Amino acid sequence: MTETKKLLELITKNSYTHLIFDMYETLSWLKLPWKAGYEALCALAPDDLEFLMRQKWSENPSYSYIVNPAVEMDESFLPIAIDWAQQFEKQLVEHEPNLELVERIPELAEKYTLYVWTSNTQASVKKVLKELAIEQYFTKIIAREDVKFLKPAPDGWRHVSDHAPKEKFLFIGDSYNDREVAAAIGIDYFEITHFKQNK
Repeated sequence: MTETKKLLELITKNSYTHLIFDMYETLSWLKLPWKAGYEALCALAPDDLEFLMRQKWSENPSYSYIVNPAVEMDESFLPIAIDWAQQFEKQLVEHEPNLELVERIPELAEKYTLYVWTSNTQASVKKVLKELAIEQYFTKIIAREDVKFLKPAPDGWRHVSDHAPKEKFLFIGDSYNDREVAAAIGIDYFEITHFKQNK
C-alpha cells in the first residue's frame, strides 16, 4: 500500500475534518540553494546574533533552529529574517511535487477543510500551488510572514484553529519540526517520507 493510500485510510478511520499540510518535502520539494541562503542570512545579523545563529547551524542545519533563537534574543531581527526569506525564495524556479498526494487534494477538499502551514513564504507557496492547480482547495495558507517563530513553535495554530475539537485535526508533514508542532498543539500527525525515500 502506498504512503498516500495509508494516509487516506487513516483520515477515514479517525473521522478527521481538518487537514494541515506542510509544503516543503510534503506537497513538493522546493529546489533552492539553502546553504548559500543561510550564509547570507547569518551575515545580515549583528555580531552577537550571527555568532548565535552560526552556533545553532553547526548543531542542526535547520532553518527554524537557526532563526527562532535569534528572533527570541532580538525581536528586531524578525523583519530582517522575513525580508531575507522573501528575497531568497524569489530564486525558486523549480520544484518536484509529491504527485500521488497532490492528485488527491481536489477530492480531499470536497470532504475536509485544508490548510498549508509552512516556513516558506506566501509567494513561494502560492506559486507552487498555482503551478500544481490546487491553490483554490486550501482554506488558508500560514507562511513565514504570518508567524514570529517558525515550527516547531506553535505560533501558526492561531491562524488555523476554528473552534473544531483538536481530535478533528491531522497534521501531515515530513520533519521533526512538523511532528513536534503537532505534539505541542495536541493534534495527530502523519509522516510523509516520499522525498526521503526518493532522493
